[in-house]
Amino acid sequence: MTDPAQHLTRVRLLNDAGRHDEALRALAAVLAQAPDAPDVLGELARTLLGRGDLQQALHTARALGQQAPSWYYGPYLAALTLHRLKDFAGAVAAAREAIRRAPDNPACHRALAWAASDLPGSASLALQAATHAVALEPHNAQNHLCVGTAALDLDRATAERAFAEALR
Repeated sequence: MTDPAQHLTRVRLLNDAGRHDEALRALAAVLAQAPDAPDVLGELARTLLGRGDLQQALHTARALGQQAPSWYYGPYLAALTLHRLKDFAGAVAAAREAIRRAPDNPACHRALAWAASDLPGSASLALQAATHAVALEPHNAQNHLCVGTAALDLDRATAERAFAEALR
């Protein structure tokens, strides 16, 4: 494969399958041709996050955020990475930036909800973000799971309904 778009498609499929080591090897050819392309940086950050190379993933996600200041993906990946690094306040800030860039993207609202769920004193923010994700994408079970988790400490009945909806 010499076409960078084909390589990138292959990398995405490998990442989707959880084959992050192979994805990183496949990315080498694309990185050589377009090292600063936002879609390439995004897939590199995603690959590194999947491999558990969290510091490198965070560095790459932040670089993407600077390289593509209107695209949500850099701050979104930074939020996921910071959450895994247990920097919940940083993850909340990054998720808010992702939402600022893509207010109608439910994944950004989920990222905020998951981060806020783990940030002491932010349960209401978590529930609000998760509820917004459901409003944007009501048939996505992940959104309902997020509401259920966020609501556990606030409203047991809401949590139970959300978990039931996630299992439907």
